[in-house]
Amino acid sequence: MGILAHHITFDGWSAGVLLREVGEFCRYFTQPPVDGEVSRGLPELTVQDRHFTAWERGRLSSDRLGKLPAYRRNRLEGRQPLFQVWFDVHSFTAAEGGTGRCEG
Repeated sequence: MGILAHHITFDGWSAGVLLREVGEFCRYFTQPPVDGEVSRGLPELTVQDRHFTAWERGRLSSDRLGKLPAYRRNRLEGRQPLFQVWFDVHSFTAAEGGTGRCEG
């Protein structure tokens, strides 16, 4: 089994959650049924997407959402960037007759 995830959406905490849940899933289907067990379905999730959506809407509603950009501007005011990004570099694809390397 392979798992591909972008580093922005998958951090150390998420890796732990995934490994725990995959382990529970495998154990659930490899162990024999318990006496009197009728269904082999997985347990119902306690938190659904709709719960998170309701929480997030409540958190970002009203004037809080409008205050976030100002808060970030104030926190970053006067700070120097950690690195310089070069926006004038163009990467030519093979379709454009280039090698795909950054040239500039």
